[in-house]
Amino acid sequence: MLFGPKDIFQKITVYGEKGKLRKLERLASKHEDPRVRAAAYRAMGRIPHDLRNSGRVPLGQTIVEILLDVFNTDEPKKVKLACAQALEKTATRSEFDAINHLVDDAEDEELKKTLQAAAIAAKDRISFEDRRKMLR
Repeated sequence: MLFGPKDIFQKITVYGEKGKLRKLERLASKHEDPRVRAAAYRAMGRIPHDLRNSGRVPLGQTIVEILLDVFNTDEPKKVKLACAQALEKTATRSEFDAINHLVDDAEDEELKKTLQAAAIAAKDRISFEDRRKMLR
């Protein structure tokens, strides 16, 4: 383990506040403890909006793409719930259909409700790119 049990959650909080998406992604995908993976995914949803579009979050998969990919894995419910909560804070109108598809596939009632909340939030949120197009 890279950090002590208490330190890892503090690191995750700091990574989220500073927009360290790749470090969070590494912890979320490689750590053996599902609580740590869930905390890392949840922190992705808390990356401040100004950092998401500032260039400090590196190119590659977006936060939403990373979160959506988790639903194609056999992650425990706790981890998928954390991803759904993060999607509620990050997804935009362009991801609405993908989230709705997850709602249809969800068998767990709590997960389904959390995904529905994410879909509703996504439907009302315009992406940074779409806002930029509207201003042209």
